[in-house]
Amino acid sequence: MGGTRRLFTEEQESFYREHCRHLTYQQQIDLMYQTFGISITKAQCKAWRTNHKFFGSLTGRWEKGEPAWNKGKHWDDFMSPEAQRGSRKTCFKKGIVPKNSKPVGCIKMRGDGYLWIKIRNGQARENWAQLHRYIWEQSNGPIPKGKKLAFLDGNATNCSLDNLMLISEGDLLIANTKYGLIDDPDINRAILETAKLNSALGAAKKRKEKGWKAELTKSSE
Repeated sequence: MGGTRRLFTEEQESFYREHCRHLTYQQQIDLMYQTFGISITKAQCKAWRTNHKFFGSLTGRWEKGEPAWNKGKHWDDFMSPEAQRGSRKTCFKKGIVPKNSKPVGCIKMRGDGYLWIKIRNGQARENWAQLHRYIWEQSNGPIPKGKKLAFLDGNATNCSLDNLMLISEGDLLIANTKYGLIDDPDINRAILETAKLNSALGAAKKRKEKGWKAELTKSSE
């Protein structure tokens, strides 16, 4: 009798464990399809996570903001001389690049659903940038605070410059909640422009009302 068919290959399972722990089931399904071209169902995801005791609350890693247990300590505080000698043999020396280091220009999908590009070799957190932001900023400069990039065709993996539109977070929220974005670039651009116009009209109305109140207060004095 044949064995039970595996849901993932070793490569796919490693990717799933790294990127899908805190995603919704639909996000997991979409990410695995975009990355490996495989179609899985919500039921398969749930069964696999249960069978492998893979739960979102058990991250197995230090979370952001949580101090490392050995922060501020020297090796002598928690390692024997023998352990220190063994660790020094495997430590990376200055100037040596690890074998698994990705080259500059490498692009990969992360668990946030966006493509990331490696832009330098340096501090780990500064080595990578979201691809769509990187492409935009190469042509237009830094993205202002409070602004976001919208994907006009609704596809977060289409990072071409003509598929990106800069818009404020508030206007993007209005576009999504009041009108609803779809997968048509032209219609989405019109929706976003309408949201921007409505926001500008609302701000102008408030300024006008504020001016009237100031005039009324001044005339009553």
